[in-house]
Amino acid sequence: MERKSLLLWYTGDEPDGQVDALNATKLTYDLVKSLDPYHPVSLCLNCLNYYFEEYTSGADIIMSDPYPIAVNTSWSHQYDTACNTTYGCCGCDDCDGDFEDVSERLDLYKSYQEWLGIPQKPQCKSNFLFHSI
Repeated sequence: MERKSLLLWYTGDEPDGQVDALNATKLTYDLVKSLDPYHPVSLCLNCLNYYFEEYTSGADIIMSDPYPIAVNTSWSHQYDTACNTTYGCCGCDDCDGDFEDVSERLDLYKSYQEWLGIPQKPQCKSNFLFHSI
């Protein structure tokens, strides 16, 4: 692909929250890289640590998408359940509902990569990098 306007490929929007197949991001990554080896591939995770290694194997750049501001971290209005390890979707697993949740999540992603012994990949809060047009 010879597009000067292309910054990166965005292949997975919260695959961990939707529980996509664990190999889906890697399969997509391999296909994209076979067609365009020059541009990085990114994806955005939502959950705290839900198959981090498997999902991030399909990305050069890891984005996180916690919604820490004005979030109710104890009750899921979407599912009308409490937010815990079994139920609910509150937009930010194990968050306090303040802006620091974003940097803490990115720090955790760095730690996960260290613990797994995999090279550090660039990471950011998803909508801090770009906005869809």
